[in-house]
Amino acid sequence: MLQMDLATSLKRIFPTDFGSAFALEKVDAPLRERLLAWWEGCSVADIAKNIPEDGNSENADGGEEECERQPRISFAAAEEDFSDDIEDGRFWTRKRIAVTEQLWGESQINPGGVERTLEMIGAFGLGTEVNVLNIGPGLGGAARRIAGEYQGWATGYEQDPHLAAAAAARSVQAGLAEKAKMHHVKFGDIEIRANFFDCAFSRDALYIVEDRDDLLAAVQGGLKAHCPFLFTDYFVTKGREDDPAVRKWIEAEPATVYPWNVETAQETLRQTNFELRIVENISATVRSDIFAGWAGFVRGCEETGIPPQLLETVLEMAELWGHRVAAIDSGAVAAHRIVALKI
Repeated sequence: MLQMDLATSLKRIFPTDFGSAFALEKVDAPLRERLLAWWEGCSVADIAKNIPEDGNSENADGGEEECERQPRISFAAAEEDFSDDIEDGRFWTRKRIAVTEQLWGESQINPGGVERTLEMIGAFGLGTEVNVLNIGPGLGGAARRIAGEYQGWATGYEQDPHLAAAAAARSVQAGLAEKAKMHHVKFGDIEIRANFFDCAFSRDALYIVEDRDDLLAAVQGGLKAHCPFLFTDYFVTKGREDDPAVRKWIEAEPATVYPWNVETAQETLRQTNFELRIVENISATVRSDIFAGWAGFVRGCEETGIPPQLLETVLEMAELWGHRVAAIDSGAVAAHRIVALKI
């Protein structure tokens, strides 16, 4: 069987014309097998026949017709030894972090990377020596850049303990332990220093927060008067809460989703003494950033392929982002940017 080059493979799942989220083989087979077939440049039938009845393909006997592609090492994470990666039910393993950084940039977990975040933060017109609050900083890359470029201080509160630990360690390594502090906290129990921060921001973190009302109230209390809070998030379109696309998206997410719509978000902000300034649908931008990240990933691997130890993780991440794009394409889920000022 002829091996399909990596760029062509990408176009089958993320077409350059953005016409659809997936261009996988249209057969009645598990999405997992369809993704693997896309990646290996094989038909689903070739993948399926090499998966034993117990579903474990690790020791399957391939034969002459199986996909012969052997991914080779090309990117930075290939030099790492992942044998000690912790598989204890956590989502953010070292492997997933490595693949995510290849997609979005160093210490980034969101499409568009740190440049997209700084573009949004720049709209605040911040001066120097500011105190910035970051809700859901992920690996803390944006917070550290802000601490450096604005000569200020960034405080991040992250709900995922493994991301928080990784972010804190990276701040120490960068010599920014005091200027870009990363904390682990359950958002429902968060305590933020009152009237202290010059601005607050969050990227795609609130849809997995159960106690959003309490969190928004805490953010409001932590801001100085008339200072801004900007956040982006995924919202379910009003009236489409029971849409199959929403259900599939929620099922694919690694964390529990607490869906909300943009109308509810606006009303909650008003009741929390925020004045709304901007409510903007940014789905097209987010979608473009997702495709750009995957295109860059493929270009980086075009010559030598993907490290074998990360191939399974790449497939997992492709499936996750494919579901997110499919939800956006359905119109049942949209990404919005909201800017509000503390009254």
